[in-house]
Amino acid sequence: MSNMTVITVQPLPGYKEVKPFVYAGFFPVSNEDYNDLKEAIERLSLSDSALQFEPENSPVLGYGVRIGFLGLLHMDIIRERLEREYNLDLIVTNP
Repeated sequence: MSNMTVITVQPLPGYKEVKPFVYAGFFPVSNEDYNDLKEAIERLSLSDSALQFEPENSPVLGYGVRIGFLGLLHMDIIRERLEREYNLDLIVTNP
């Protein structure tokens, strides 16, 4: 015979879902790099739960991604990582 204990997990009080404060559009310089940009952002979002994104289309800049950040520093860090780690040339719109 065994005695099984059921453990229920409840979140600590006071924690809420993260909501972005700053939004900016990220567009590849070359439209051929759009899939690389999308894949890179998906990879970054696996380790950064605050990162929210959705596809965006601009008549001037082409296909890109609208990304939500916690602040300007968060945006700068993500931009730097995309440029350095994934070798992407980006056009970033004003937040």
